[in-house]
Amino acid sequence: MDWKDQNNSMITAQAEETVKEIQTPGAFDDVRGESIGYVFHGIEMKGRKAPGKNSNLLHFAHCNKLEKLATDQPRKVWFRTIRVAREHLDTSIGEQNWKWCKQCESEVTQKLLETEGYAAMR
Repeated sequence: MDWKDQNNSMITAQAEETVKEIQTPGAFDDVRGESIGYVFHGIEMKGRKAPGKNSNLLHFAHCNKLEKLATDQPRKVWFRTIRVAREHLDTSIGEQNWKWCKQCESEVTQKLLETEGYAAMR
């Protein structure tokens, strides 16, 4: 195996570690326990509107709203980074067909405000 083949296999291994379908309750518990990354739940069908207000949502892995998910949710996918999550969801179901969990969205907004120094202005 030359260096190019070795490099490509390393990239493939890294890519595999950034997206993982959660198929069992045990795998879901592992993801929640690690609290790293993002979890999407919903139906991945491009061009189709989200079936309900609590479907096709992206959460932080540590979001407490994930605890309330029914085990029969259509599909759960874990992503290591937000960049990979957005790219995957935008291409697989469309930019307009998924959204952030409201609680997670407000957490992101608050962190950005704190980073920019706006929290001190309250």
